[in-house]
Amino acid sequence: MGQLQRGEAVQLNGRLIRPEEVTYWQPGKKFAVVTDTTPTPEIAELARGADVLLCESTYSSQHEDLASAYNHMTALQVGALAREAGVRQLVLTHFSQRYDDVRPLLEEARSVFPETIAAEDFLSLQI
Repeated sequence: MGQLQRGEAVQLNGRLIRPEEVTYWQPGKKFAVVTDTTPTPEIAELARGADVLLCESTYSSQHEDLASAYNHMTALQVGALAREAGVRQLVLTHFSQRYDDVRPLLEEARSVFPETIAAEDFLSLQI
């Protein structure tokens, strides 16, 4: 198996088996996690092209001053980050307890990045 994985042909029961006959290349998946930070250009680079970006969305843009003071991001900032990084899907998490309902945060992020969902207990994703 190791030889085939390295691209080498192997002999088995008198037969030559080439790697291309029994293996195939599949691109990997990229899952980026960002939490407890303010927006920086490096975050977009970290998340660039990710299949899924799991990112804090602690505050709404209405509370941008709090987000900045406590080193967090708003849902609008996170949506813009996901768009800039070219991710496939954004999952919001790490919500401030001030929000009984996270739908306004979800709507805010979706206003700039439609492929957004809100994390919840026992969420399962197919990547």
